Amino acid sequence: DFVALKDAVDAAFGGFASRLAERYPDLSPADLNACCLALTGISHAEMAVLQGVKYNSFTNRISKIKKILGTEENLSTYLKKLLKEG
Repeated sequence: DFVALKDAVDAAFGGFASRLAERYPDLSPADLNACCLALTGISHAEMAVLQGVKYNSFTNRISKIKKILGTEENLSTYLKKLLKEG
């Protein structure tokens, strides 16, 4: 459930998912869900399974998200930097 995961990340990380959605309004709910999953440090293959999509489809989503965020860095690493910045 996209909403439940976003709410859990907000609760655990001081509203991070909501701030991310506000800062990057082009992120779809599925993109935001992928970002929340990326914070857990699980692999892209595991994230694809949790989202119920094929691995290639998921890696395409990650590429799209990285373009929206303006980074070439590993998504998990980049998001953790944003989290530290507040």
